[in-house]
Amino acid sequence: MPPRLKRRLANVVRAFALLLICASTPAHAASTAHDVADFLSGKGNLIFLGAGIVEPLVIDHPNGTGHALREIDAIGTAVAASEILKLVTNERRPDDPRSHDSFPSGHATAAFALASNLSAYHPRQAPFWYLGAAAIGWSRVELRRHRTTDVLAGAALGYWVGKVEAHSKHGLLLGPIFRTTGTALGLRYHHGW
Repeated sequence: MPPRLKRRLANVVRAFALLLICASTPAHAASTAHDVADFLSGKGNLIFLGAGIVEPLVIDHPNGTGHALREIDAIGTAVAASEILKLVTNERRPDDPRSHDSFPSGHATAAFALASNLSAYHPRQAPFWYLGAAAIGWSRVELRRHRTTDVLAGAALGYWVGKVEAHSKHGLLLGPIFRTTGTALGLRYHHGW
């Protein structure tokens, strides 16, 4: 695919994600930081993660499937590690003392895993992805679902897993099991470790 077309497709993906965010954000004058944080922690988070997984499929031919698989692998590995840490630390959430799964923030972990992994493939896009991940992290503190330390720990964990994933030969969890076929969306099962 010519570089000019790749840039245009990347801009279309970003514009579409921005359009979805704007369409889902309350437009009335009484919008507050809490409303924005609520969106970023819910639909905005899903749009961010979805755009990050879809972008390689759109602009990274013939490596798009492999890069998208790496994104999913980075997010899955980071979130699995985050969930294990939540069980071990048993930290109470600021908004619900009965809930003991605050540390680290899973939202921040997933967002930063995506941002660090994707920026390894597209360094010029890094500010866009890190800004989105930071906004998602901020939303978790604003909603009092997490403390700042929970978000910073999740960001660090996600960043680290994303970088390890990007620089590993076959990936961390999914890569050793699935291999790309070189076709548009093709994957094949690999039964050897």
